[in-house]
Amino acid sequence: MFNFIISILRLLILIIISILVLIAVLIYDKKNIPKFSKLYFKLFYYSIGLNKPIIKDLRKDKTSPKIIIFQHNSYLDPFIVNELFNNLSFVITNRVATNFYISLIAKNSGYFFVEKGKTSKKIKEIVNYSNKILAIAPDAGNNSRNNLFGEYKTGAFICMKPVTPIIFVYSSPTEESNALWADEDGIISWFRKKIFCKDYASVKVYILDEIKPKKWHDPKSFAKYTENIMKKMYEKLKKN
Repeated sequence: MFNFIISILRLLILIIISILVLIAVLIYDKKNIPKFSKLYFKLFYYSIGLNKPIIKDLRKDKTSPKIIIFQHNSYLDPFIVNELFNNLSFVITNRVATNFYISLIAKNSGYFFVEKGKTSKKIKEIVNYSNKILAIAPDAGNNSRNNLFGEYKTGAFICMKPVTPIIFVYSSPTEESNALWADEDGIISWFRKKIFCKDYASVKVYILDEIKPKKWHDPKSFAKYTENIMKKMYEKLKKN
């Protein structure tokens, strides 16, 4: 009974903060939509059964990056990346646009929806002609619970510029909590599982030194080179 009450409380919190965010998106000028507050994230994480993310910035040079890449396993990944840096511009696949609420917030917060295979033009615009930080999942989110890294596409590497990797190490106390991973039945099913899960999960977020292309690299080989480095780093970091 107690767990059910807690779950209902989580659900109410999620509904309230979702409505407040939606109102903010509709009222504020698109250029001035405030960055999600620490309070918002604290409530959001609580509502879905996640402990506060543990951030570990391992970079030697902590200046603002130009391109951020991350392995994409959970619907939470973009939320967490958004909390780490200002002035971000996400490039995400247009299948997310089928969800009205997420689509509305994303479009008004500097996110760009693109079709698979047509990301290069938008990426070049952001990297070469804006002051935004590009944030992108090179594997296009093609992951499941047992496949932490999909094959890296060339979009994030098309400009042949250094990329700053972010690695997520999720830890779930029960199989039920693994709803942190992308859910085959969609984001609504994912929220439902998380809200009514009795155990809390945790995540460590590692920001690594930028990876620079070698002289002999082209976008495809640079992507594979980076993918291999991130896979090795993940195996090392998950033991911590």
